[in-house]
Amino acid sequence: MWASMSAQSDGQTLRIYAALLDGSSFVSLDTGDVLTASIGGNDVVLVREPNDAPGDVHYTRALPAPAAETPVAIALTRPTGRISAPSSQVSVASGFSITSSPPLAIHRGDLLSVTSRRSRSSIPTPRTIA
Repeated sequence: MWASMSAQSDGQTLRIYAALLDGSSFVSLDTGDVLTASIGGNDVVLVREPNDAPGDVHYTRALPAPAAETPVAIALTRPTGRISAPSSQVSVASGFSITSSPPLAIHRGDLLSVTSRRSRSSIPTPRTIA
């Protein structure tokens, strides 16, 4: 079994995602299993996201977005005698703005130069994405 996890922020809301997989198949939590996220010492339980696609199982939680780069620990806690995963780490990057103008057209294989600025810094950070 393996996990797919992320924490994403739009600047207003932090959304935490977790899915457990066995090969390419999603796994549902068993009775007594709990997925939690810890942000700044606060623990929250992830809940199964409603989904119309059978077999597509995700656990999520939405919280107010943190003001700065923040580590998030995601834990799978299971009853005694079953293997748990107590501390998987993901990070939420601090906010940024794209300050360069997009090109009128771009094609596969073209280089795209993007300039961004961290929300807390006035120093632009150039990035080249291939």
